[in-house]
Amino acid sequence: MSSIHLKHCIDRVRKRALFCLLAGLSLIFPFNASAINAKSHPDRQALINLTQNYFNAVGGRDIDSLQKILLPEAQFIYRNGEEVDSTIGSTSSVRLLEILTSSKVELFERMHEPTVLIQGDIGIVWTRYDFYQKKKFSHCGTDAFTFLKTKDGWRMASGSWTVEKKACKPAPLSTPLK
Repeated sequence: MSSIHLKHCIDRVRKRALFCLLAGLSLIFPFNASAINAKSHPDRQALINLTQNYFNAVGGRDIDSLQKILLPEAQFIYRNGEEVDSTIGSTSSVRLLEILTSSKVELFERMHEPTVLIQGDIGIVWTRYDFYQKKKFSHCGTDAFTFLKTKDGWRMASGSWTVEKKACKPAPLSTPLK
């Protein structure tokens, strides 16, 4: 088996595992009131802060901070467009770090009114966001990040997001300063 074919097989297995994890969570969370309402959970703000720290580290291409936030096995899946048949892409945490290392584009992302679900050692932050490149609005969308609690604290395990350009409403916050 060639190394390219093996890598493709491993990527498919990872994507299926992530899908099964997220599908399983959607079955578990609706039946557990403490997971649905994390407004009073002591780790709620920690997950919101970690999400914002992720945005800040991506924007600042802070690889050291990202390595502390992301699990090495973290996976990301995104929809690039508003239609159901829009392109779906994926990347690993390793590839994300490679892309950011070589990028020179100034990035800025912020979330709006996040929803947090926590049950035991797993948490999810779901939020609307807007995204800027070179201080100009690029797009908005929805982010969903999954976190796992480790001996070193919460770490990001996965992320999914949409990239919406047509359906964006004016953001509740002012645009970034130039």
